[in-house]
Amino acid sequence: LFSASKVAEGQVTVEVSRLGGTQGISRGGALAALRFRAVAAGRAKIGVATVGAESFEGASIAVAPGESEITVSN
Repeated sequence: LFSASKVAEGQVTVEVSRLGGTQGISRGGALAALRFRAVAAGRAKIGVATVGAESFEGASIAVAPGESEITVSN
């Protein structure tokens, strides 16, 4: 299940979860792909502020948030 909602100007909350009874991933891989639409040329930062992940058994998995800078050109 995937959901995204705007929480403030320039901020969204994205949630990815599996439906009950289905197993999660067992190896590395993408959980989601995000596409952004540029509104103007320039530089911007894209970051993940808070991340939470759980194993199939419900145990917490450590995930490090991160940030990256992008440059949009005409």
